[in-house]
Order: sequence, then structure tokens, then C-alpha cells
Amino acid sequence: MPGGSYIYGYAVDPKGIPKDIVGSFDVPIGVHSNEVTTPESINDVGAITGWYNFFLQCPGCVTTYGAGAFVRSPQGVFTLFNPPGTLVTLPHTGGFEGSAPHRLSINHAGTITGSYVDAGGVQHGFVRNPYGTITSFDPPRGKQTTATSINDSGVIAGSYYWSDPNPVGFLRIPQP
Repeated sequence: MPGGSYIYGYAVDPKGIPKDIVGSFDVPIGVHSNEVTTPESINDVGAITGWYNFFLQCPGCVTTYGAGAFVRSPQGVFTLFNPPGTLVTLPHTGGFEGSAPHRLSINHAGTITGSYVDAGGVQHGFVRNPYGTITSFDPPRGKQTTATSINDSGVIAGSYYWSDPNPVGFLRIPQP
């Protein structure tokens, strides 16, 4: 498998046939040991966002771990990025031990949304514009914000906790 990875991204056409232009891919991080590349969302022009991580272990060396998010252009160019904290993961549901899906979504313009946890353990939403600027957000009086999707108008949907022990849904509407 590419780059020594045993979990990697792959794209197919609507009939399930591998696309010659995309095929399988790894985030190009230059590590060839236990890489994971997980695409999560694709927009209508073919830009893909997702997350990656790697573990580098060798006899007599320190174990190295790295993780982050990526956006892959339709031309195959990768841009790696990280929100101000650690990307949010969901509970492990099977598959590769230690892997857990993140929640990242990309719209037509290339704007990405997701969530991260800060150093104090508080979860926030973020939005990354196509130029790379990342803005954190939380609904008013909200805590533990989970951003799950973004539409082509830039409206972000998700949930957060307020005074009730159950999550409350929100829509974040961008300023004109």
C-alpha cells in the first residue's frame, strides 16, 4: 500500500470503479510506518477533507506520533492544517485499533468545519476558510460544541450542551 500505510483514502466513481485521477492516496507526511489517512467529506468539485495520523516506532528510537487534518485539491495537492487544539474524535466503533472518525465537512467553496478540544478539555467548533484562516466558535452560552456539516452558503450545523444534559442543535449562519 502507498507509503507503508495500512489505512488510506480511496476514491471511486458512482458505479464503484476506481477513479484513475484519484485512486488511493496517503497524506504526504514523509513517514513510512503505520500511517492512517481518512477522508471524511468531498465537495462537488472534488476537494476532499479528512484527517491523518502516524506512529513511527523503531528499535532504539523514541516513538513519534503526529496527527492533523488535510484538504486535498481536485488536482491532488495536499494542505495540512490543525485547529487550535486536538481534533475531536468519536468513540471507537471497530476497524483499526485506536482509529476513530473525526467530524470534518467541506463545502463547494472549500470552507471546512469541524471541532477540536482545547488544552482545558473544552470542545469548540471551528471553520477554516479556503485561504487557511481558522476561526473558533461556540453558540452563546454553549459548551462542548460539535460542528458536523457545512452547506454551500456557509451555514454550519451541529450540537452543543447548555443547561440540559442533552445536546441542543444549532445553525451557525455566517455574517454577510
